[in-house]
Amino acid sequence: NEPELARYQRSFNGVKAEYRNDQLHAQIFGSDTPYRYRRDEIQGNGLSGPYTLGSRTIIANSERITIETRDRLRSERIVDSRVLLRHIDYDIDYQAGTIIFKEPILSRGSGFDPQFIIAEYEVDGIGQRVANAGGRVKWQTKDGKFQVGATYVHDETDQSKTDLAGADIVYRPAPGTEIRAEIAGTEGENKVNPAADDGGVSTAWLVEAQHQSEKFDILAYARQQNAGFGVGQQNGSESGTRKIGVDARARLTPKLSVSLQAYQEDYLESDARRQAIGADVEYKDRNTTVRAGINHVNDELANGEVNKSTIAHLGASQKVLNGKLELTGQTEFAIDSQNE
Repeated sequence: NEPELARYQRSFNGVKAEYRNDQLHAQIFGSDTPYRYRRDEIQGNGLSGPYTLGSRTIIANSERITIETRDRLRSERIVDSRVLLRHIDYDIDYQAGTIIFKEPILSRGSGFDPQFIIAEYEVDGIGQRVANAGGRVKWQTKDGKFQVGATYVHDETDQSKTDLAGADIVYRPAPGTEIRAEIAGTEGENKVNPAADDGGVSTAWLVEAQHQSEKFDILAYARQQNAGFGVGQQNGSESGTRKIGVDARARLTPKLSVSLQAYQEDYLESDARRQAIGADVEYKDRNTTVRAGINHVNDELANGEVNKSTIAHLGASQKVLNGKLELTGQTEFAIDSQNE
């Protein structure tokens, strides 16, 4: 029920007030801090480390480390997200800006989806204290079918400051059916190089309609994120893109399911475009999973060139020793590809 585009998460000392009842939830926060927020996205390379972060002199205990698996065709779709714990899952050298994990971080998961290390943390500024503040108000009807929210954030460091405002609605007309819409905008100022400011507001929006039942899951969506939007907490792959598509999944039996995905992605900073369609079949019981699928992608590049490819993928996994060990195998191969 929280916004996606107006998401804001930082670790600093400050004040926070919150009010909540059955229909209304309001919260505000404020902080006077010299710290800077940093966010790194690093794809796993099959090793446990060390992985080098983008900054040094990290503020102790300010980090949030997440292993995020993204759909290999739809980068905005988070397949899995797992927050790690220091000393249990990883060790970090705050002064050197490096992190070592207790186990290797693979570049891709079992479904060929890429895995990323998302490191969010605070670093020392240059001694200048700046104000960060914001709040969110959310109201819903007594039956919970309709919800509306608004968010405002002022984020500032010694190098830049950004104002973010967003509004969102959620409507649930029937059990298992939900319609979501959100719009947000940011306006920033480069305090180091004011001449680099474009002087405008960057916006983003999304609309999603989803229905879930015992046998069917259907999601239709449209979303756009202009370049320059956000306060540095959005996935970089979504900047300057517009996506329209549909996902559908049907459970034919308790163990057998089929899924279909189709979408179009436009790159707003160029004339490039991607159109893709894919289908998958999966059999899954208590210890065994077998999947097979095919994807067709049509890429129109900015220079007018068109690349087409059709790829098949196969995968299987088996749990043994009472679930203590899982064996996984996967492969994919090109059926057809051509350039025009």
